[in-house]
Amino acid sequence: MSNRVDEREVIKMHIEFCMNDGGSVLYTMESNDVAGVLAAAKGDKVIFDKRIYKYNSHILNHYVDNGLKKQELLIYLDEE
Repeated sequence: MSNRVDEREVIKMHIEFCMNDGGSVLYTMESNDVAGVLAAAKGDKVIFDKRIYKYNSHILNHYVDNGLKKQELLIYLDEE
């Protein structure tokens, strides 16, 4: 099995915004603009359901699921 990814494939990364104190998931999305999402999350604040959060840290994870290469970005937030 090759580790190479066909350049014609558009890979979207799974992204989860999680609470830093317990890991509960606030929001889930997929994007191919991971740098943009991460830069926005590191900004002044993130708002979900009228609640304000601030960026704390992130984890970038690469894994294989059912023979497919997958990626996920976990962004941890603190409530303000």
